[in-house]
Amino acid sequence: MTERAAERFLTEVRAEWRGASKVWRPLHSPHEAAAVIKEEYDEFWDEVKRKPHDKIAMLQELTQVAAMCVRAVVDLRLSAETNCEELSRP
Repeated sequence: MTERAAERFLTEVRAEWRGASKVWRPLHSPHEAAAVIKEEYDEFWDEVKRKPHDKIAMLQELTQVAAMCVRAVVDLRLSAETNCEELSRP
């Protein structure tokens, strides 16, 4: 994936996260977050199993998975900023 493609994907994820945050109440627990992420992942998995693959549908589902991961970080007040330093260590 090129840098440009990654940036476009992240822009779509941000839009999806913002839209979901306006429509749905905040996630209140790790269990609720996991259930929402799993539901979105299951929808992606359903697309993976379809033949022939619909790349647009798969991309849409992955966008939703990523957006729900962002929701979990924000709603559960997980500190991505603090953890970024640890994640960047070799």
